[in-house]
Amino acid sequence: SKFLLGVLKRADGLVVVNNQLSAIYKEKGIDNVLAAHDGVKMSTFLIDDNSSFNTPELDKFSNKVVFSYIGRFVTMGEEKGIEDIIKSIQYIDNQDIYFAFIGGPMDCVPQYLKLSESLNIEKERLIFIDRQPISDLKFYMQKSKALLMPFPYTDHYAYYMSPLKMFEYMTSGVPIIASSLPSIREVLIDMDNAILCEPDNPLDLANKVQYVLDNDCTLIAKKALVDVQEYTWEKRAQNIKGFIQSTHNEQNVCVE
Repeated sequence: SKFLLGVLKRADGLVVVNNQLSAIYKEKGIDNVLAAHDGVKMSTFLIDDNSSFNTPELDKFSNKVVFSYIGRFVTMGEEKGIEDIIKSIQYIDNQDIYFAFIGGPMDCVPQYLKLSESLNIEKERLIFIDRQPISDLKFYMQKSKALLMPFPYTDHYAYYMSPLKMFEYMTSGVPIIASSLPSIREVLIDMDNAILCEPDNPLDLANKVQYVLDNDCTLIAKKALVDVQEYTWEKRAQNIKGFIQSTHNEQNVCVE
């Protein structure tokens, strides 16, 4: 808004969560902008040799090849890709592949089951699990064949976000399949540290699922684990601190 721009132009610096927002604000005449992506606390998601975890929910992964989506099913009423995942299943020939959705809210599940029924997809292939403690998510990630993040193309997802899910996924050592959106491509590179698919394209998503089934993606997953070391909360804080110290007046730096 014009009001917000007027306020921000009086600040000595502005911190935003990605390069897309940085470019937008610079076009509006705000020059001193730092793009500081969101991050992750590595220790929360790394599994050591002494880690053990088992619940009835995790048992649902046993002896199955599971592709997982982890995170809230919807945000502010907006879909985050689960419908596209379900639609993609119709294009996958292998009937022994399962898809897990972890994060809730569970009142969304009936509409997803209705969608799967309309596509003649067996509901047994869909595993819905409510929100889990963040410390437990690493075990679901490790049990997954790949982690799914097929955000649809909207202005918010394409230009304004820096999803925590992305950095958490990167710690897992498991391949990531994600939408090829400008905000995502700032961190994930196709066939380097992730497998990228076209947004809003269930067929292409299915092709990328098949790619993971047919190919060894170990190096891609390992590259993501290396790259995420640059996106810890500690490094983000250091970058912002350095940015503040480089300005003339520390009192007027706005963090979005």
